[in-house]
Parts: sequence; structure tokens; C-alpha cells
Amino acid sequence: MVANPNEREVARTLGFGRPRTRLPMEAENGDRPVVDKLGIRSGMRVAFIGVADEDLAALVAARTPLVSTLLPRTPVEMVLFGAESEFALKRLRDIAPLVATEGSLWVLWPRGAEHLGHTHVRQAGLAAGLVDVKAARVTERLSGLKFARSLRER
Repeated sequence: MVANPNEREVARTLGFGRPRTRLPMEAENGDRPVVDKLGIRSGMRVAFIGVADEDLAALVAARTPLVSTLLPRTPVEMVLFGAESEFALKRLRDIAPLVATEGSLWVLWPRGAEHLGHTHVRQAGLAAGLVDVKAARVTERLSGLKFARSLRER
């Protein structure tokens, strides 16, 4: 970012610093919609556990009608688990069996939280017997780490 107004004007005339259009939430993470980043397909059974983001829930519900906010009775293809603290991460051991064999578990936590970060989430997932496969900025407020079962368990 250029602080000097004269330098800013020169940069603009040279083609730098063009205003970037703000993408809607559906395409916030690059050029792909959030539901595509998460890997949610039409007809997929998805369970929200502890995620308090209504915008994200609406986007997922628009992609697939099979969304639940309760603990599923049978394993589902994807679980979106919201963790606000390290204590909440201890529930991963109980939530891991709710994921189908070929399914995945996204752990979502507040972006920039000092008390909770990528390392905490990864360690909790590995302790629950899962393997981390992807990290992403899910929304402006949430970071995410995707877990799956190891190839030996599939």
C-alpha cells in the first residue's frame, strides 16, 4: 500500500492499484464459491454442529436440502464443526464417528483468535484419529481445517 498520494497517482497511471471489486460471500475465497471450497455437492448430507454462522448455513442449505443442526443418528458425508475454544476441540473424538467412511469433517474457528489456531485444531484432529487434508479461509470470520479418515481406515 502506497502512503504518499503522489506515488499513489503514479502507480494508478502505470496500471497498479486499480480498485478491486468486492466479491460476494459466495465467491469470497478466490473465484470459487464457499460451498465449492468446502466440497459440498448437491444431495450431500451435511451436519452443522456448533457453527453459529447463519450466512454459511444458508449457502449450504441452498446447495443441498439435507442439512441438519442436530447430531446425526447415522454417519453423514460432511460435518461442519464450530470450535470457539480448545475445550470444544475435545469433542472431536465423539464427533469423528459421525463422519461416513468416505466423508469429511471441517473444523471451523474464529479467524485471528489468539487462544485458538491451526496448530490446536490440527493436534485435536490427529488425536481423534483423523488426517488433515486441507486448510482454507471459509468466510471473513471463520478459518477452517478439513479432516478425513486415513486411507488405511477406508
